[in-house]
Amino acid sequence: MWASQTVIAVMATYFISRHPGARQWAAARDIRGTWVEHLDPCKILAGDQVIGTLPVNLAADVCRRGARYWHLAMHVPRDARGQELSADQMASYGATLVSYLVQTDSNPPLLCGFASQANDDGTTSVDETAQPYTGHSGA
Repeated sequence: MWASQTVIAVMATYFISRHPGARQWAAARDIRGTWVEHLDPCKILAGDQVIGTLPVNLAADVCRRGARYWHLAMHVPRDARGQELSADQMASYGATLVSYLVQTDSNPPLLCGFASQANDDGTTSVDETAQPYTGHSGA
């Protein structure tokens, strides 16, 4: 390994989707991971990879935890929106995975009350001082 390289071990890969076409599309491209229909942010740790089409607040939560977010992006025409798409349709609409680092301008509470960070030595540090999610903004 070169001195300037940092290696972060991928702990887990989660593919978040309830759509059969997305599963078929990923399988055809040998994209592997644990398939879940709903993301539980409490399970995400530094070094994990999360794949899907998450709302921006959940994508930011994933990134704050030290995980990498891969967005399943494609250009779906208006007349195909809101329909179940096949793997072939997804491919025809240019489906691809794009890595995003999503940040907030403020410091909202994490849904589970902790953030994690991958350390250079392969261990994970947990910040248990983050405020727990209370279900409202307090405003």
